[in-house]
Amino acid sequence: MMNRSEKIQELILENRFFYENDCANNQQRILEQAKRDVNIISKLIEKYDKTEGPRVGDFLKINDKEYIRFAYHWGDKIQTGSPTDSYYLSEGCISYSGGLNDPIPVDFFESLNTTKEGRIWIFSNDG
Repeated sequence: MMNRSEKIQELILENRFFYENDCANNQQRILEQAKRDVNIISKLIEKYDKTEGPRVGDFLKINDKEYIRFAYHWGDKIQTGSPTDSYYLSEGCISYSGGLNDPIPVDFFESLNTTKEGRIWIFSNDG
């Protein structure tokens, strides 16, 4: 697991274009903005992790190399979507934007326990 400093550096690296443009390529401003964003992400993930059972944004491993991602939760059924589409992290949940596959009953997923990190997005500076 990455420490806070590593998370900040990864966020800057993965979103270099955004931070360089938003902070006029000023390294100190970039670092401060990334620190604020890591704080936002940490708080939102903490709330998200309190949700039990399969959640929008979670992954399902379907073979040795391939994953699908939960995209919409109907209560008794879940639809999957592309792992590369848009997953927005907000207060305790993730919202999905993209195409959906056919729904699958939730109880099919309840015994599965696989985890994988994936891409999400937030509004930088919580705005």
